[in-house]
Amino acid sequence: MTQKKRILVASFDAWSSVCRLPRAINDAGFEVATFSREADPINLSTFVLERFLIKEKTHEDFIRTLKQAVQDFAPDFVLCADESSLRIIDYIAQELETKEPSAKALTKLLRFSRGDPRYRGQVANKSLLAQLAKRLGIKTPPQGTGQSKDELLKLAKELGYPVVLKMPEGAAGAAVSICKNEKTLEHSYAEFKRPGQHLVLQKFIHGSTLMVNTMALGGRILESVQWQKIKCHPESKGPSSVVKLIDQPEVNRLNRLFAAGTGASGLYSLDFQLDEEGEPHLLECNPRSTPTSHLGNLSGRDLFVALHRELCSEPTLPQAPLRELQVALFPKELQRDKTSHFLHEAHHDVPWDEPTIFKYMLNEVYGS
Repeated sequence: MTQKKRILVASFDAWSSVCRLPRAINDAGFEVATFSREADPINLSTFVLERFLIKEKTHEDFIRTLKQAVQDFAPDFVLCADESSLRIIDYIAQELETKEPSAKALTKLLRFSRGDPRYRGQVANKSLLAQLAKRLGIKTPPQGTGQSKDELLKLAKELGYPVVLKMPEGAAGAAVSICKNEKTLEHSYAEFKRPGQHLVLQKFIHGSTLMVNTMALGGRILESVQWQKIKCHPESKGPSSVVKLIDQPEVNRLNRLFAAGTGASGLYSLDFQLDEEGEPHLLECNPRSTPTSHLGNLSGRDLFVALHRELCSEPTLPQAPLRELQVALFPKELQRDKTSHFLHEAHHDVPWDEPTIFKYMLNEVYGS
């Protein structure tokens, strides 16, 4: 009997959405282990076979625990679930490549899982991503960077209001501000400024936001699925709370350019803004899981099934036809509006059969 393929999921942020990953990965045919701290919510899942826990939170402990996980669990793939795990795994990969040439097996696994190391730092940085996209022929909103308030105010006049001020890195809309005029830009600058840091200022594009969740390997897309943002929480710039399946051919073409041009491997999500003519503009890349990554069983385009078939050298399945589907993401839509009609009219993605996770996520809405 062929041994089951295995994935090691790294998670170090208290994001409730990562709780949903182990089941989705398990349902695709994998065995799952976690590389995390004991209190991280991913460990609430009953679909985790082994847990490799950080105890001392030191540089040495992270590397030692990861080595132990790879030795004991023998994963075929390492997956980053959130922002902190992304930084930690990529930092360890760089350390091993430059300082521990003897750790060839682990270095090879991380490169296989995370893709071309030349692009790891670029794709998650909003300023560097725009430069990369330009080289690949992918359109982005007009933008620039500035360190001082005067530089940014001058740039905003050139771009024209409204503009979007962003920190170079960040997640969940926490480092993004839509500025309608000089006053709001000055206020946001005061909130975002850090010593020596350049902020990104981008022309606001009117239209709708589309996310393409992707599983890639060595620059080749194994599967992708597009979700249009219908509602988000907090409004205008927060994470999605209601999404709709969509299939925009030009986004698929641009996604293929991105994957091939960066040698992408693993999970990533590209955010595009479709302008009023329907032309996509790349906003950012999240080279990790997102709150819609586990929805393959609903969309019919399962990212983890595609990876499992690739690792097992099985033929690629034809992409499922697009179905009409709206999903209210739990608990975000409940947080946004407890009387929302989407809770009844869309598919409400509640983990009814994982009561511990359900209770944990529900506490985000009502408290303990």
